[in-house]
Amino acid sequence: MRRDDELDKELRFHIETRVDDLVASGITLDEARRQARLELGGITQTKEAIADQNSWRFLDGSLSDLRLAIRSLRRTPIFTLRRSLAPNRFNMRMLAMFSGLALTLAGIGVYGLTTYAVAQRTRELGIRVSLGRALANWCEDCC
Repeated sequence: MRRDDELDKELRFHIETRVDDLVASGITLDEARRQARLELGGITQTKEAIADQNSWRFLDGSLSDLRLAIRSLRRTPIFTLRRSLAPNRFNMRMLAMFSGLALTLAGIGVYGLTTYAVAQRTRELGIRVSLGRALANWCEDCC
């Protein structure tokens, strides 16, 4: 509030100084006030332009957003958390679904590869058994 009052006084001082200069040059008081306001701009517009240039404005907006979030969290904590985590929950469900699909496909691939390897070696194992190799040692032959 104090800063606004100081800024208001300073802007009025500049306008009055410009009015005095224009009156000294021979222009009427009403015309001088009108020209000074046109040249320097309105007080409200100038104050808003200065406030926009203020580097603390961003921080002030962020703090008000943080206050709102804390109030919302205090009032309805479960709803607030569910609402803020909803997009993450969807992403995690999709990740779990595709991970399960990947594990299923990997298991099917390993099963298919093992089945193919056994099918290729079945005839060879049959011949070895018929020639006297014990079935107990078949793992040594496969691996």
